[in-house]
Amino acid sequence: MMLKNTNLTNEREQMMLKNTNLTNEREQLISKTEDLTNEREQLIFKNTNLTNEREQLIFKNTNLTNERQQLILKNTNLTNERQQLILKNTNLTNEREQLILKNTNLTNEREQLILKNTNLTNERQQLILKNTNLTNEREQLTLKNTNLTNEREQLILKNTNLTNERQQLILKNTNLTNEREQLILKNKNLTDNREQLRSELLICVGWIFYQSSFYYMSNETKNWTESRQDCQKRGADLIIINNREEYYFVQNKSGAAAVYIGLTDTEVEGNWKWVDGSNLTSGFSSWAPGQPDEYNTVNEDCAMTVAVPLPEFANIEGWHDVACNKAFKWICEKRTSQFILP
Repeated sequence: MMLKNTNLTNEREQMMLKNTNLTNEREQLISKTEDLTNEREQLIFKNTNLTNEREQLIFKNTNLTNERQQLILKNTNLTNERQQLILKNTNLTNEREQLILKNTNLTNEREQLILKNTNLTNERQQLILKNTNLTNEREQLTLKNTNLTNEREQLILKNTNLTNERQQLILKNTNLTNEREQLILKNKNLTDNREQLRSELLICVGWIFYQSSFYYMSNETKNWTESRQDCQKRGADLIIINNREEYYFVQNKSGAAAVYIGLTDTEVEGNWKWVDGSNLTSGFSSWAPGQPDEYNTVNEDCAMTVAVPLPEFANIEGWHDVACNKAFKWICEKRTSQFILP
């Protein structure tokens, strides 16, 4: 029993020694854990700062914060579990190395990000300058586009006007073409008329031209009706005296002869008419004094003119009414308009 008690005492001493050693070792581990924990806190703080500089590290810092909470819990457990603390210390050491490496990497990445940020800042300044230039160019292009739009509107209006003018020119050209055709036809007709006029003028040899008419003085005598028929055969009619100039012309050409003119009142007594159907009252007249007189109640229904005083006509110049069956010379008149065909 004594021996057993001694052994137990020795064993107790050993256990106490061992416990003391373990307690010391535990204290050292706790101190080391605290140092590691403090160092880890510093690393975590530094890592947090680096994470703030880089947006992508926020997620990793959050994981580290969660891991820190787990490590705090583990440290509490390590107080009771030495083996777990040793393992955790090893893990923390390894994690520290990784964090140091990670911190180094983050520091390098931060430097790269700073450099990249500098480059991006420079590029941003260049882009701002380029954007300013592009804005100015855009304003110039907008102004140019506005001018081009206005010019386009003017060109559209001008094109519309030119189109309308073209249509008018086409219409005018069509009208001119038609007019040209008509002129060609008219020219052909005039050519034909000219040839006919030449033929008729050949017939008019011996006629006298005055103002706008041709006049033919007969060399023989006939009654008024036969005189008119002779004029009509020549394409003319007995003269119609329209004014004093024509009257003097007839007086000069007839000389001492008494000649028939195209004046009669055979239709209605006293209503003297020219051979074209016009009334004498509507125009020029040159009756001799006392004429017309219906001498000796004989029907004197035809007119003749005397240029010089003749005893037969009481020595009075001018127009006289005479019986239509008496024979006198006559004057035919053919207007130039009668030579032109319609």
